[in-house]
Amino acid sequence: MGLGDDYNEDLLEAMARSGDGNYYYIESPKQLPDIFQTELKGLMATFGNTVSLGIEPQDGVTVADVLNDLDRLPSGLLKLPNLIAGMPIIVVVRLNMQPTAQEREFCRFRLAWNDPGQGERREATTPLSLPVMAATWESLAPNMEVQERAALLLIARSKKAATLCLEQGNLEGAVRCLKEARAILASAPDTPEMRREAQALAEIEAYIESGDRIKFLKHAKYQAHMRRRSQPYPKNP
Repeated sequence: MGLGDDYNEDLLEAMARSGDGNYYYIESPKQLPDIFQTELKGLMATFGNTVSLGIEPQDGVTVADVLNDLDRLPSGLLKLPNLIAGMPIIVVVRLNMQPTAQEREFCRFRLAWNDPGQGERREATTPLSLPVMAATWESLAPNMEVQERAALLLIARSKKAATLCLEQGNLEGAVRCLKEARAILASAPDTPEMRREAQALAEIEAYIESGDRIKFLKHAKYQAHMRRRSQPYPKNP
């Protein structure tokens, strides 16, 4: 837990990610009860740790991007947070594939985790198969949930890039990254979560405009971290 602004957020995030834990940016003691409640519920509801995700594209398919920017294990598998009942982990993957005249399997996703109760390694595999569509791609109705999640992760990526620019003394680059985040937000569907993201983005834009570099770095990095892990922002103090 980072209390106030006098802590190293990079160190805390690295410790949390390497230890399968969480880190929190705490501006006010009023936030502590909700955070402790969340953590205690999580401890009681954890049913998987040391979690990995394998993405296995089939013939002619390649992975273009994993928008969460997850860490990779030495095996090349993606490292996921602990599995907690009632707290889904949403991973957005972009695939490159060629048109086909028949339904087939394009990719397989392999999830593996340690069961803390049984002490066993468990695994689940799900294939991705898509039907043949007579309509053109442009005429298909967009999936609002996918659009929302992709936008949130791309905005998180822009926020992280802005912090790197500012730490290198490139204020112009940081502002440019935030403008890119604002453009992504403008093209995203109008949902309650996107409106909440708009407020969070406005908050860090105000910090950079006022010259409060420390507040900007703390908030922007924390917001990006939480989005990549599919976790909601804690309540404001």
